[in-house]
Amino acid sequence: MKHPRQASGQILIVVALLLTILIGFVGLAAEGGLYLDVKRRMQTAADAAAVAGAQEIARKSSTTTIASAALADASRNGFADGVAGVTVTVSAPPVTGSHSGSTKSVEVVVQKPCPTGILRALGFDTVTVRARAVGGMGFSANCIYCLDPSVYQAFWATGGAVVSVSRCGITVNSTSALAFVVSTNSSVTAASIDVTGGYSGSTMTPQPTTGVPPVADPLADRPPPTFSGTVSLYPGVYCGGIKISGQSTSVVFNPGTYILLGGGLSASANTTLSGSGVTFYDTYDATHRYGEISINGSAHFTAPTSGPMESILFFQDRTITIFPGNTFAGGGTMNLEGTLYFPNTGITFSGGNGNTAQYTVIVARTLKFSGSSNLGSSYLTLSSGSPVKKPILVE
Repeated sequence: MKHPRQASGQILIVVALLLTILIGFVGLAAEGGLYLDVKRRMQTAADAAAVAGAQEIARKSSTTTIASAALADASRNGFADGVAGVTVTVSAPPVTGSHSGSTKSVEVVVQKPCPTGILRALGFDTVTVRARAVGGMGFSANCIYCLDPSVYQAFWATGGAVVSVSRCGITVNSTSALAFVVSTNSSVTAASIDVTGGYSGSTMTPQPTTGVPPVADPLADRPPPTFSGTVSLYPGVYCGGIKISGQSTSVVFNPGTYILLGGGLSASANTTLSGSGVTFYDTYDATHRYGEISINGSAHFTAPTSGPMESILFFQDRTITIFPGNTFAGGGTMNLEGTLYFPNTGITFSGGNGNTAQYTVIVARTLKFSGSSNLGSSYLTLSSGSPVKKPILVE
């Protein structure tokens, strides 16, 4: 039979051992919590760096520039490469994962050795915490882009304009205090309105979000159509552009690409233009002066639904440095299913209230609405979905 003092001593030993084990578990839990906090902050840095790198991919930047942007964003989020044992590795294209080898993606891996506490007793002096993210291009929710960086009234709804793009958003890059303007008796409804500068007007839904960083040209990676100097009937190369006028004139454009080599495209009132699967490339050369697009009659156009010109209805030569305005004034009989891409020139858009087009995307230097316009945003007819992509996390 054990003496009571002996039993008490054994109990104390057991309690001491249990307390030691309990303290160990508490220490491990606390240490694990510290590692999880580092991991959380590190993942935020990796995500931001991957998106920053993807933004440079959208701008068609060099691999060096992509890496610099990613490293800078990782540093801004507290993890600078080469500081305090941190290593930030940027790979464009990614070297691992489902996007390995993709030239439209960038992989960022952030890691850092963290000193241990309780685990040191088990022979682990450090634990390496690691976070990985991959940035790439995904579908954008926006369908109207005004790219001018500073102009007054980059987006302007006036003359009783009623603009409805309720299923997609508007982006305005201008830093002007009046970058986005909705005049009296006009209104704008969109899914979102992002403005770098400021705005004026009261009839807009939702209220614009200001101070939004400007975005890059969302179609900068789309190559223009190639063509030879041979003139042919449509589709083909039209030296001096295409000019249509006269009472009750109707022109049907066969599917294909129309090269407007100088002169642009003009159609007077009382004309009717139509065409399915068409693209108009507005360009120029040394002997053919650039001309704008001016459509004042009825227009029913749809862009190609597949191939290199998928979704592109009008494509302005990016080398244009002058800013003549383009006019789409077909009123209620104007149906433009496709993308109006004029990154260096402005657009005045009048009409389209009776628009039955599945979608209309507008990317322009400036944009002025006059009259009622209802623009769709359903991309089900396109093999690649929305033509506008944006940098997102893809892994």
